[in-house]
Amino acid sequence: MSDELLLKHAEKFAAYKNFLLERNKVMNLTSVTSEPDFTAKHFTDSLALFALPQKSARVIDVGTGAGLPGIPLAITRPDVHVTLLDSTGKKINFVREAAALLGLANVDCVCARAEDHVKNGHAYDMSVSRAVAKLNKLAAFMLPLTAPGGMMVAMKGQRILDELNEAKAAIKKYGGEFEKIIEYEIGLGIVHSLIMVRKIKI
Repeated sequence: MSDELLLKHAEKFAAYKNFLLERNKVMNLTSVTSEPDFTAKHFTDSLALFALPQKSARVIDVGTGAGLPGIPLAITRPDVHVTLLDSTGKKINFVREAAALLGLANVDCVCARAEDHVKNGHAYDMSVSRAVAKLNKLAAFMLPLTAPGGMMVAMKGQRILDELNEAKAAIKKYGGEFEKIIEYEIGLGIVHSLIMVRKIKI
């Protein structure tokens, strides 16, 4: 599926990659710059989210950094509204420029900490995060931003059971309930995991 999506939207993915790598020369956006690592570890990985949001869902990418996974999701799911959230102004400026370059009308870019953003009453159908923090901290950042009935999705590596066990108290504290783990291959012999946590109460 990811190969088909990359091919279907090849022009936008190429433009995004070129813009990211050009800005990476003066900003710390990624340490992965060569193929095939770049496509597998950034684009294929991000596209594991493609089928998860319902139509017209509101999704927030917490700690978006260079726009991953939020921008690939926005490219391939124009029906989904994606908010890119990061506390670093330079990174938000980058993703704002990238979204404009790619003509992504379904993207908002917000420079704020997650705990401050939630104070403004924001709640989303799905919160996602990739390579930001351990799961116990992610629960504290992401579940308050997730609407009741919605889903928190933490993108992780393969060996995550210990981390999940450590996070159970935090997940419960912030109104979540662990639902399942989805494992997926990104190529290069690498398997990653989606940790799915349902928001069951405020």
